Amino acid sequence: MEGGTGQHQPADISITEPSRIKKYLPLIVLLVILIFGGYLRVYHLDYPVVGYHNWKETHYLTEARNFARDGFFEHGVFVPAWDLPFIAEDPDGAHADTFPTISLLGAVGFKIFGENLWVARGIGVLLNLASILFIYLIVKMLFKREDLALTTAFLAALNPLMVFFSRNFQLTSPALLLMLAGLYFLFLYIEKDKAKFLLLATAFTVWGIMTKYSFVVMAFPWLVVFPYKRLLDWKKRKGQIFGSAGIIAVLAIWYWYMEYYFKGMIREVYGVTGGAAIRLTEIISFKEIFAASFYQAMRSFIADNFTIIGFWFAIAGFVLLVLMRKKYPLGGKFFLSYAVFGVLFSVILAHKLGGHSYHQFPYAFLVVFLIAFAFIVIGATIGKLVKVPHVKWVAIVLLMALLWVPSMQALDRQFGTQFPGHDAAGDLIKAESGPDERIFHSSHQSYGILWHADRKGYKLPGDLVSFKKGEEQGASWIFVYQWRFNFFQEEAMSYVRENYQLRQVGFVMQGTQFTPYYFLLQKGGTFDDANLQQYLSGQPLSTRNYELPGGILSLNVITLPRQVEIPEPMFEFNQTSNSS
Repeated sequence: MEGGTGQHQPADISITEPSRIKKYLPLIVLLVILIFGGYLRVYHLDYPVVGYHNWKETHYLTEARNFARDGFFEHGVFVPAWDLPFIAEDPDGAHADTFPTISLLGAVGFKIFGENLWVARGIGVLLNLASILFIYLIVKMLFKREDLALTTAFLAALNPLMVFFSRNFQLTSPALLLMLAGLYFLFLYIEKDKAKFLLLATAFTVWGIMTKYSFVVMAFPWLVVFPYKRLLDWKKRKGQIFGSAGIIAVLAIWYWYMEYYFKGMIREVYGVTGGAAIRLTEIISFKEIFAASFYQAMRSFIADNFTIIGFWFAIAGFVLLVLMRKKYPLGGKFFLSYAVFGVLFSVILAHKLGGHSYHQFPYAFLVVFLIAFAFIVIGATIGKLVKVPHVKWVAIVLLMALLWVPSMQALDRQFGTQFPGHDAAGDLIKAESGPDERIFHSSHQSYGILWHADRKGYKLPGDLVSFKKGEEQGASWIFVYQWRFNFFQEEAMSYVRENYQLRQVGFVMQGTQFTPYYFLLQKGGTFDDANLQQYLSGQPLSTRNYELPGGILSLNVITLPRQVEIPEPMFEFNQTSNSS
C-alpha cells in the first residue's frame, strides 16, 4: 500500500529553470554579440575595390591571387608576389614582406571557392569575430567578471577600427587574432603551469609578430606578467625553455630570410634593395612626435577608430584601473603595462602611426577594454548609490548608447570614402588586353584598378626615361586619376600625345560643368588633351552606381572605340576636378 496522497506531484521547476537560464545567459548574450559584430562586418563584402585604403587591400588581394595561381613556392618559400611592382624591381612582383598570413589564407579560399572578393573579405571577418571571442575569454579569465567580459566583447564588436579593417583584406585581422591566442595561452600557462600552454603561447605570439611587426606592442606585457620564478628550476623545464627559444628563433630566421637573403638576391639581379619589410634604422624616429601634423592626424584617426568620446572613456578607464589595480593584480598588471608600452611604442614609431589609421590596430584590445572597464565601474557605482535592481545595467546600456552614434558616424566616414571608376576602367582593360600587358596607374588610392583589370601595374612616372622603361616591361595603358591630372603638364605627356589614344573617361556633370574622375588611355594612336570634349561628344554613355552612406553616386562612363573621329563639342569642359 503506497503512502502519501496517492497523487503524482509535479516537479518543482521554479528554481531549476531560472538557474539554468542564468547559467546559459552569458553564452546567449555572447552569441548575440558575435551575430551583431558579423552583421556590421559583412557590409559591402563583395563591393568593388574602390574604397578607403584600397591600395593596401590590393596589395594582399593580388598576393593571394598569385599564390592561388602560382603556388606557395614560385619565388621562394612563401615569398609573396603582388601586382604593384616597382619599375626597377622584379617584374613578377616578388618582394620582401612580413609573413603573408592573410594572403596564404586568401589563396586557399580562392582555390576552394574561386577568386571572389567575398571569399577574401569573409576570411578577415571570421578572423575578427574569433578575436572577439578571445577578448571575451581573456577578460573573463583575468578579472573573473562576466559583466566586464561581455561589455568588452560588445565594444569590440562595435569598434569602428575592428569593423572596417576586418572587412578590408589586410594583415591586421590575422595578426590580432594570433596575438590574442598567444595571450590566452600565456594566461592559461600562468594559471595551470603546463608546458604545452607556454609553447602554444609562444607559437601564436611569434606568428602574430611575423604577420605584422607592429603587433609586437601586444607582446611587451609578457615581460611584466611572466612567472619568472618557474625558470629557476630550469632542469625540470628545459624542454619548454628550449622549445620556446626555438619558436622565437623562427621570427629571426624569417626576418633574415626576407631582409638579407631575399633582398640580397633582388639587389644582385636588379641593383636595388627593394621590398617592404621593416628595418629598424628606417622606422625609429622621434622628430614626428613633436610635429603639429602628427597630432592632427592622430586626432582624426582616433575619431575614426575609437571615437573621441570613446578615447576619453578609455583614459578614464586607465585612471580607474590604476586606482583599483590591487583588486585585480594580474589583469591590472597586464593592461597597465600594455598601456605603458603602447605609449613608448607610439613615441618610437610616431611616423608610422601618423601615416595611416590602421597602424592603431595593435591598440584595439587595450582601448575597448579600458572603455568597458570605465563603463562597468561607473555603472556599478551608480547601482550602489541608487540601490535599485538592475540599474547598473541600465547605466551601462546608456553609456554604450553614447558610443553608438559616433561609432556609426565613424563607419560612415570610412565606408563613404570611395574612389569610383577603378572597376569600370579595370573591366575594359581586362577585356581588351593580354595577360602580359601592364598599367601605369596614379598611385595613392588608385591601386584597385589592378585587381579589377587582373593586370600588374606601375606608378605613373612623369619623366620620359622612367616612362619608356615601364613600356619596355609591358606597360601599355595609362590610368590618370584626379590627383594625377598634373601628369598632363609633365615631361612624358608630349610623348603620350603622339603614341596613346583616349579609351575611357569617368565623370560627373555638375550643371553644365564636366568634372572628370579619371582618364584611361591605351598605347597606339594619338591624343590631344586640349580637345578632350571633342573626343567625348556624341559617344554612348553608361553609368556605374556607388553606394555611399549619404546616397548613390552615379558615375558617367564613356568608352571610346579604338578609332575615334572628333565631332564638335556638346558641353563645356572643366579639367579642374572636385574630389568626391
